[in-house]
Amino acid sequence: MKLKEGLSNMSQQASAEETRSSPCPYDLAEEPLQLDETVEEVPVPRRSRASLKPDQMVFFNRQLASMLKLDLPIAKGMRALAREVSDPVFREVVESVRRDLEQGVTLTAALAKFPHSFPPLYIEMLRAGESTGNLAAALEQLAAYSEAMGNVKRRLATAITYPLFTASLCVVGGFFFLVFVVPRFQMLVEQLAMSRIQEAGANLPWVTRFVFAFSGIVREWRVSVPVFAGVVMLLYLVMRLLGRSGRNMDQLVFRLPIFGRLFQKVVLARFCRTLGELLRSGVSMVQGLSLVSGVTGNNSIRRAVEGMKRSVENGERMTARLDEARLFPPSMVWRLKMSEQRGMVEHALLELGKEYEDDVEVSAGRIAEVLAPTFIVVVSCLVVALLLSVYLPLAWFPTPG
Repeated sequence: MKLKEGLSNMSQQASAEETRSSPCPYDLAEEPLQLDETVEEVPVPRRSRASLKPDQMVFFNRQLASMLKLDLPIAKGMRALAREVSDPVFREVVESVRRDLEQGVTLTAALAKFPHSFPPLYIEMLRAGESTGNLAAALEQLAAYSEAMGNVKRRLATAITYPLFTASLCVVGGFFFLVFVVPRFQMLVEQLAMSRIQEAGANLPWVTRFVFAFSGIVREWRVSVPVFAGVVMLLYLVMRLLGRSGRNMDQLVFRLPIFGRLFQKVVLARFCRTLGELLRSGVSMVQGLSLVSGVTGNNSIRRAVEGMKRSVENGERMTARLDEARLFPPSMVWRLKMSEQRGMVEHALLELGKEYEDDVEVSAGRIAEVLAPTFIVVVSCLVVALLLSVYLPLAWFPTPG
């Protein structure tokens, strides 16, 4: 009997020691990680300004998801992760999260202190994963979401950067040509060709006269500087007024000749992907629509999302008033309605989001393919016109009849 009691006490002590030594993702009484080099303490950043890049968000989410899948202590993982990252802002965020976890703060609360890096949408998806016990899966979804949105943003930036860069280069080159090159040729024309042209009773070509006059206006700083400042101020006031109205902003942006359709697809991709990920994470429809309205911008799609939220709050279907927003394509509206009737709206949203993301990639590539030769032709024509306006009088030496 005593032998049995002794064996029972030994087994209880062993199980207690094993329980105390088993790691937990939120274990607060954990010993510091033994490394060859200590992690140097950094000050907590200004939380309102700390912002991570999209690729850093993907890396951070995947690291957290891997730690949770392997049942590793997150605080220790954050300490090791701080040694790996080189970006100072990224490292400061990781160190702050690690300190909060060691002080007993939950993961969502620690991340919520950095709203520029982890917005409310991110925090709600994370909380939904915590409540359902699928935090690792939620982090994987967030990593995929960050990666998809980052790709869309890069494609849009690629489509816009080339024409802006080319136009800026043309403006700078034209300014240099008008200010420094044209005056020298004007003096040369007046010395060599002007007398013979006047003796023949002729005039300079209209292109030459226009270039010389425009060059004089540009070189007159008392005229050009106020005009340039006035144009910039006018554009700023127009954009500010349109931004306040919202309704006119999307009418202007979404109806641009080349980029309007691309901007619309970007907003639709963001709407479908974001709402689909929220619903798949377990966020309620009302809360998901409230969060999505903040990422679609100030346009008619946002107003449609707010109308959808009111419909759901009144007991109607999400797609009851989807036809009122003309920016939603009819095929998208039909698919969402049919999917909502079958209880598969989140799957339809994710599928539509993937389609629009692919469409953005294809459209951005086509725009680049079309604009590249177009700008080359336009720039070549401008250069030829400027050169002709300057060299044509020099090549014209008429002799009096």
